[in-house]
Amino acid sequence: MDNSNSQVPPAAPVIPETPQPAAVPTPESGGGKTKLWIIIGLVVLLLILGGVYFYLSSQKNEAPEDLPQTTTQASPTPVPINNLESDANSIEIESTDGDFATVDADLKNL
Repeated sequence: MDNSNSQVPPAAPVIPETPQPAAVPTPESGGGKTKLWIIIGLVVLLLILGGVYFYLSSQKNEAPEDLPQTTTQASPTPVPINNLESDANSIEIESTDGDFATVDADLKNL
């Protein structure tokens, strides 16, 4: 028997793994996420505003259809001018001096 065939090849040396330092996010990579969220927020805001605009514009278009086509309004009955003049002349205005007598007395006490 041959001793050269029965020999086991030497095992490869084991190299211990060194732990890698934890990846620390740089401020630049965090700014990209912030910009992305701002853009998403603006797009959502614009979609909401556009939806409100179209909703309100469709409500304005529907409003005239809901109203009845014929409307009747009571027209005021005309009053003859002679009646107005006679009513105005029938008012009796008394002397206003008596109405202000108490006010004059209060002013003199001041």
